[in-house]
Amino acid sequence: MAKIKKIIVLFDGKSSVEDKDNTLQKNVVRKHLKEMGYRVKTLTFDKSNFNRIKKMGYDLVFNLVESVNGSGDDIYKAPKFLEESGIRFTGANSIAMKTTTNKLKTKKILSQNGIKTPETEFITDETYIFKPINEDASIGIEEDCVYRISTQEQLQFIIDDKEKKTGKKYFAERYIDGREFNISIINNFGKPLVLPPAELVFTNYEEDEFKIASYSAKWSEDSNQYKNSNRCFEFSVKDMLLLKSLESICLKCWNIFNLTGYARVDFRVDKFNNPWVLEINANPCISPDSGFIAAAQKMGFTYKDILERIISDITFREVIYKSDLNDVVKITEKSGFFTKEEVDITRELITLRFKDGAEKSGYNFIIIESVGKVLGFSCFGKIPCTKSSFDLYWIVIDKKYKNLGLGKRILELTENRVKDLGGESIYIETSSTELYKPTRLFYENNGYSLATVLADFYDKNDDKNLYVKKFNLL
Repeated sequence: MAKIKKIIVLFDGKSSVEDKDNTLQKNVVRKHLKEMGYRVKTLTFDKSNFNRIKKMGYDLVFNLVESVNGSGDDIYKAPKFLEESGIRFTGANSIAMKTTTNKLKTKKILSQNGIKTPETEFITDETYIFKPINEDASIGIEEDCVYRISTQEQLQFIIDDKEKKTGKKYFAERYIDGREFNISIINNFGKPLVLPPAELVFTNYEEDEFKIASYSAKWSEDSNQYKNSNRCFEFSVKDMLLLKSLESICLKCWNIFNLTGYARVDFRVDKFNNPWVLEINANPCISPDSGFIAAAQKMGFTYKDILERIISDITFREVIYKSDLNDVVKITEKSGFFTKEEVDITRELITLRFKDGAEKSGYNFIIIESVGKVLGFSCFGKIPCTKSSFDLYWIVIDKKYKNLGLGKRILELTENRVKDLGGESIYIETSSTELYKPTRLFYENNGYSLATVLADFYDKNDDKNLYVKKFNLL
């Protein structure tokens, strides 16, 4: 694909958060992209523009959509539309966006991966905070959302009452009394970079007031909550271990949820210095006065530096574009590891996947891409006549982008996708020749064991080494 020259800035048609802030964000992004030499068009995400977006032939969409029809529930529909239309875009993919927007689903995944998040189970005489399941920007969260709860019936009554009054789905989680942190992450030319941590410091609150990042604290400039909730980047030496822990958790979240471009993780830290993840924000607000931009500027980045990193992110996607057919074949040819027959098979498989889809063709691909350029791919699929066994056919990385950790990362994503598809084991076939020694070591170092060797399988003195990795799905 050619160098990116033309960009659509896609934003909300209607918004449930501050229209002024969204408009400012869109205008600032457009202004700086133009100054960076791009041809820029701004469009709202609504049905009247769908055909226009498809036919305009722009190279990239800068996705700033924060709500659809005034609601955060369907925010994933913007990247989903772009994926289905074969249009490249910035930020999170539709799966990551849909998952992280749903706070209950996010909490479940965090818990499965050993990351603390406030409990939703009922505990007698515990304090709970009540939140909408699918809204960001603290929508639906005010001081009257925190209660001391004595019975399961009382908890359910409050949930039902809030749902009736707002028309939104609510849940309750244990209130963590303590400090609040917002940690931003940005792509730094292929690797996630954790930006300087920010603490939301609550001052001049009454003793009986709950210190929370409510809607008023974020958006109502005349409120006491807004005036007395201030962002701080200064920390004492005794906080260094805590900040290191927060950074480590952020990087885990980035990988677990396959985040791309930029994101923010919100924490509460209890009196014992235990971090608890409240939520994960994919594509957080990047208006000039936002917390994300403040953190990036604290790192020394200009606004243009930030946009450059978001645009140039290395992404991993399962959507297959027509241009991938040639790109995948070229990378395979130039790798030096494949015969002409194997290259032809690669061409056949990627073509089948493009035309018929993953389910019908039986072939799954994950594509690595940056600024419209394919850097590598994995190809895998369920083994016919087995219940839960998968073949990993190939992982191929462009020779120019070796030693960036892309092979390990795409292997992790491939394994996660196999698990999602119900797979319990992955099999890999490779040659015993000296050329493939780095390949064999790569898989052995990532938990694969040699199951069997078929002597002279490919040729005389060229055995087939069959590796396997089994998953504990309990």
